[in-house]
Amino acid sequence: MVAVRGIRTDGSFGDIDVLDLDDESFRCYVVDCLSRAGVVEGGAVDLAVGDRPAYRQRIPPGHPRTK
Repeated sequence: MVAVRGIRTDGSFGDIDVLDLDDESFRCYVVDCLSRAGVVEGGAVDLAVGDRPAYRQRIPPGHPRTK
């Protein structure tokens, strides 16, 4: 398990497994890792909001927030 700090489905802030991130957050995580490793050039991750991207947990089907 690889965990990142992000916003959980209940709105709290805590650890989330990267495989449980929503699609946009997962892509952001991958690009951030590649950028830090020097595989891609430039800061492709938008850090304007804070020091780190705001990762979000994927909301599973049937979750109360989807109704």
